[in-house]
Amino acid sequence: MTQRTAGRTGEDAAAPATIDHGGGVWSIEVPIPDNPLGHTLVHLLDTDRGPVLIDTGWDDPASWDALTAGLASLHVRIEDIHGVLVTHHHPDHHGLSGQVREASGAWIAMHAADAEVVRRTRGAEPGVWLDYLTAKLASAGAPPDHLAPLRAARDSGRMRTLPGLHAALPDREITPGDLLPLAGRALRAIWTPGHTPGHVCLHLEETHPANLPGRGRLFSGDHLLPGISPHIGLYEDPEDATVTDPLGDYLSSLERVARLDAAEVLPAHQHAFTNPRERVTELLAHHEARLTGLRALLATPPHPLAARRTHGVEPPLGPDPPRLPQHRGLRGGGPPAPPGETGPRGAGPGVGPGGVHGTVRLDPDMAPQAQPHPDRLLLVRAWTIRCARGRSALASPGAQVCPRSPSESMAR
Repeated sequence: MTQRTAGRTGEDAAAPATIDHGGGVWSIEVPIPDNPLGHTLVHLLDTDRGPVLIDTGWDDPASWDALTAGLASLHVRIEDIHGVLVTHHHPDHHGLSGQVREASGAWIAMHAADAEVVRRTRGAEPGVWLDYLTAKLASAGAPPDHLAPLRAARDSGRMRTLPGLHAALPDREITPGDLLPLAGRALRAIWTPGHTPGHVCLHLEETHPANLPGRGRLFSGDHLLPGISPHIGLYEDPEDATVTDPLGDYLSSLERVARLDAAEVLPAHQHAFTNPRERVTELLAHHEARLTGLRALLATPPHPLAARRTHGVEPPLGPDPPRLPQHRGLRGGGPPAPPGETGPRGAGPGVGPGGVHGTVRLDPDMAPQAQPHPDRLLLVRAWTIRCARGRSALASPGAQVCPRSPSESMAR
C-alpha cells in the first residue's frame, strides 16, 4: 500500500479538505450543490490492487472537480481507482460512480436491493414514482391542498430533471455478511436496510491504527451519523403490493451495528466519531419517543377545527380508534405493564417491557359513520404500516407486534 499525505498545503491549497484516518484510509469532502448537508465524505481505501472508493458523491461538475482534486492531493489519479463500493443508491453517494468507472475502468459494487431500485428507476417513466407517492398520501387521508404541489410537479414535467434517473448500474453485488474480495484488507459487508432497502455498512475488521478499544472501524454511510437522525425511506415498488416496514428494518439494523462494537465510525456526512453503541441508544430512544407521541395522539380526540382541513365539513367521528394493546417484543420481554404503571426505565406510564410498539386494527367493514376522522386515520395508518413487519396490519385481527423497546434492545 502507498504512503499518502492529507490536507490543504502548498500547491494543493485549493483542494477540498481531506483527512488521513490512518491505516490506509482517507476521506475527501465532495460538495452537494444547494444542500444543507454541505458535502459527502467519500472514503479512499488502499488495497494491494489499487485504491478503492467508498461512495463517490453527487453528479455535478463541481463535485467531480472536488473529488479529482482531493484524490490528486493524495497523489491518486482518477485512472488509478480500482473499484467503487456504494453504501446505497442515493445520488449524493452513487452520483459520480458511472463517471469514475468511465475514467478508470473500475468496478461498481452495490447491494442487490438497491441495484434493483437503480434498475427500476432507469426503466420507469419519470412520473410513475410521483403518482405512486401522491396516491399513497391520498389513501392515508392527506387533504387535497397537501397533494397539489406534487401534482403540479408531475404536470410541469420537472420529474425528468431529477437526479438518479440515469444512475450507473453496478456490475458487482455486495453480499451481506461476506468479506469483500479486497486484496490485503478485511472488509465485511453489513446489511442495514431502513434508509434504503439495500443500504450497507462496511466493517473494517482490522486493529484500529490508534489502538482505540473496540473491533475495527465502520464505514456507516447514512445509517449511523453523529448528529443527524437519518430519514426512513419509503421503498416499495409501485407495482408490488407487498407491505414493507422500513422503520422496523432501520431499528433492527441499528441493533445489528451496535453489536459490532466498532472502535470508530466513519460516516458519509459530518465527522468520524467513537462509541457507536451510545449513538445507537440515542437513535432508538428518539424513535421510541416519536412512537410514544404517536400513541398519545391516537388516544386524543381530534380538535374540532381539524375538520376545516377536510373540505370544511366535520364528519361524524363515531367511537375512538381501538386501544393499542401492549405486547412483549418479538424477541423477548415480559408481560405488559398494567394500565397506569411504568414499564422500562424512561418508557413512560403504561408502556410494557415490549415498548410502545403495539398493534392496532381497523375493520374495513366498519360503517361510514363509525370511521375515524381523516386526520386520525392518517396517524392510525402510519402506526399500522410501522407495525406491519412485512404484512398488512389492516388485513386481519391477528396483526403482528413491532420490535422491542430500545431499553430491552441494548440490554444484550
